[in-house]
Amino acid sequence: MVLISDGTDTRGDAEDLNELVRTLKQEQDREKPVYIVTLAITDGEPPQDLKEISEATGGTSHAGGSLQDIQERYLHTLSVF
Repeated sequence: MVLISDGTDTRGDAEDLNELVRTLKQEQDREKPVYIVTLAITDGEPPQDLKEISEATGGTSHAGGSLQDIQERYLHTLSVF
């Protein structure tokens, strides 16, 4: 699963994020894993909450400052999984 974000850190309640991460870890099926890959449209690093979400599923988190950067990371992600 690919989640694309505008890269804005709009972190809500920390407990909500913690609950989401716990649920994602608990719901993982080792036989049929669903990886969440996050792509943030930003010049810097992906926001920490996106990293936590993808790491909970064994996925990865990426950032790119331009449409071309995001396209390259998306295509790379498809080739890895």
